[in-house]
Amino acid sequence: MSDQAEQSAAERRRERQRLHIIAQAEQLYVENGGDNGGFENTTVEAIAERSDISLRTFFRYFESKQDVIYLDSAQAILDLEKFTLARLETEPAARAALNGRLDQIRHFCSSKASRKRMRRALQAPEFRDGLNKMRGKIEAKLASLLAPYFDGSLTERAEQARMTASLTTTLVAPMLTPDKLKASTNFDAEIAASQAKLERLLGQMSLTKN
Repeated sequence: MSDQAEQSAAERRRERQRLHIIAQAEQLYVENGGDNGGFENTTVEAIAERSDISLRTFFRYFESKQDVIYLDSAQAILDLEKFTLARLETEPAARAALNGRLDQIRHFCSSKASRKRMRRALQAPEFRDGLNKMRGKIEAKLASLLAPYFDGSLTERAEQARMTASLTTTLVAPMLTPDKLKASTNFDAEIAASQAKLERLLGQMSLTKN
């Protein structure tokens, strides 16, 4: 069943509104200077007015203008949880961690507008701290999702989950660069390369244990 079919009518309406706000913010960003001052010159008030919503409604969808102009960390965490838990139903933790993260990236990058926002975020000096915090949140969330699927004490499970989350971040990092986020990028090939790296690493670990 597709993501669209699984969504309720309310969820679809919410997603349409979220995407509408993002589109209006994009237009304002461009009109206000784009990469040369567009972020500084675009206010939350202006985004809300252009989107024909109240400030209160804006903050139901986004915590700040960084989330709408650059990347939305709260939505990224929700997507990560959804895709990872789906993989954990049928796959070992290490594979589920990577494949869930890849599913999330594939889903996000299926939209040209989303790729553009991510490229902008990766290149924006004013978002550097936000980007690092977002990566940390994603890795911490992934570790918390994985921990129950490992064996051992609570401490051992937490450590295994943390290491797996860190490895996942390392494996997907080459995909998340401005060059790779161009419309011409073959994400299926990039995903296959990340999966192959994981399989090689798992094979090496298995040989080490034996």
